[in-house]
Amino acid sequence: MRGIKKSRRGLRGKLADRRGFTLSEMLVVLAIMSLVGAAIGVGITAAARAYRDVTDAAEALSLCGTISTELADELRFARDVKVVGGSGEDAELVKTITSANYGPDAAVVVDESGQLTLGGKPLLSQTVYMGMEAKLTLTYADGVFGVTITIHRPDESQLASSEFSVRALNG
Repeated sequence: MRGIKKSRRGLRGKLADRRGFTLSEMLVVLAIMSLVGAAIGVGITAAARAYRDVTDAAEALSLCGTISTELADELRFARDVKVVGGSGEDAELVKTITSANYGPDAAVVVDESGQLTLGGKPLLSQTVYMGMEAKLTLTYADGVFGVTITIHRPDESQLASSEFSVRALNG
C-alpha cells in the first residue's frame, strides 16, 4: 500500500510540475517540420519527373527500333517505287511503293495522330506508340532508300531518332 501512495504522490507531483514546451518553441518546431516536408515534396516530384523522362526515352528508343525494323523489312522488298521532287544529292522523296503486305501504290506517310502508315494501314498497332508521335523522311536514289525516323512527344520534344539506309532487292 505504501508503494501505491508513493506513486500517486509522484503522479501528483508530475501534474503539478508546470514545465513543458512554450508556444514559441512549438511554433519553431512546426516551422522546421514544414520546411522539411516541403523539401521532401520537391525531391519526390523531381525524382518522379526524372523517372518519367528516363522511361519515355527508353520507350521511344524501343519504338524507334521497332519502326526501323518493320519499315526496313517492307522497303527491302518494295517494287515500283514512285518518287516526287528532289531533295539534294540526287535523292528524291518517296511518294508510293508496291508492297507484298500493303499492295500497289502504298503511300508511306505519318498520319495526323503521328503514326506511320503504309497504304493507309498502320505499320504498327496504335498501342505501341504510347502517346508518342513519329516523323519520317524517306528518300530514294539508285535503288537505296534513305530513312530518318524521329520519335517525339506531342509537345514536339524529341525523344529518339534513327537514320539508316536500305537497298531494295527488287529494285
